[in-house]
Amino acid sequence: MKTTLVDSILDAVDTTPAADRLDAIHGKVAELRESELEKSRLEEELKTVNIRIQEICWKELPEMMDEAMVPAVTIAAQGNKPAYSVKVDDHYKAVLPEENREHALQVLRDLGGEDLIKATFIVSFGMGESKAIKKFESLLTQAGIVNFDSKLSVPWNSLTAWFREEYRRKPMSRPILEAIGAAVGRVAKVVKLKEKR
Repeated sequence: MKTTLVDSILDAVDTTPAADRLDAIHGKVAELRESELEKSRLEEELKTVNIRIQEICWKELPEMMDEAMVPAVTIAAQGNKPAYSVKVDDHYKAVLPEENREHALQVLRDLGGEDLIKATFIVSFGMGESKAIKKFESLLTQAGIVNFDSKLSVPWNSLTAWFREEYRRKPMSRPILEAIGAAVGRVAKVVKLKEKR
């Protein structure tokens, strides 16, 4: 008997009864559910571990090492665990607060940090204002355009670098720190040491 193309296609089609296929689909959905639940559990566990790492690095180790007047510690590798070196150092961070931004900018100017301030101007042109656009391109001050917004800001990394230098030179009072969104603290920085071979 000669096999036709139709016979070949029918042979290739899965002839598993519909109930068996539905059971397989249900099983796969159950596997998906279990995987999603496991993912949620692992994410929650990771969140808890990260919080614990932050507590150790930002509070416990700096307090313990500062009390003992030990600036750095290294522990040897143990089994599969690598050697670790911990150094406690000062940490600086400054981000201008959104609320009271004008006051924060004025405090920054008073402290001599006006060069950190960045200005962004947004100019809007309506349809049919091609002449005004050309004037603006040639010289903003002579264009007579009054429909613009401006925003003053200070990039946090520039502010932090400036703050670190200024604070090391002369510590600032708490009201000034709060005004410019600055903080100083101690942190334990952990470095995995490479294994010597």
